[in-house]
Amino acid sequence: MQILGLAPQRVAMQIAAAMALLLIGSVFWAGHSLGGLPTAAMAGFAALSMPVLMFFGRLGTSDVHVAGWIALAVAGALWAMRPMRRSPGLVRQLIGWLICGIALGMGTLTAGPTAVPPVVLPLAVMSMLCPRRLGHTLGVIAAIAVAVLIVTPWSIHVHESMPDGWEQWLVAL
Repeated sequence: MQILGLAPQRVAMQIAAAMALLLIGSVFWAGHSLGGLPTAAMAGFAALSMPVLMFFGRLGTSDVHVAGWIALAVAGALWAMRPMRRSPGLVRQLIGWLICGIALGMGTLTAGPTAVPPVVLPLAVMSMLCPRRLGHTLGVIAAIAVAVLIVTPWSIHVHESMPDGWEQWLVAL
């Protein structure tokens, strides 16, 4: 079966390459949120030069998808927090935490529940170390709620079509 005139393997490789570019862009964005353009450039070039990222980006496995979604979730949260600058506005926080939640939900759909701890644990620590702790902690909780809203309909659909599907997630842990 062909998708848009391309073989499925070629489409999978192109999507994996796009996710690798998303990961590099997210690392750049996270660096910019932390320290401005010089930090962002160094972070982006460091991510770009990683041989493991290039390997998985060309291979077309789901590993690069999970890494891309996790990097986007962390970058959105850092943009919402602005940990080393003055407090951001409410709209910026809303957009950042929404991006974080959507990316966290997509990562959970891609890899299962194992995608949640690499995002939530560092964000919880960062939210405790930042000045306005309550607002950032509520942002982490809101991002988790958005992720749950994304994952729940798919989980119900999978459970209806394959009642023992959750066992595969537990085996993957």
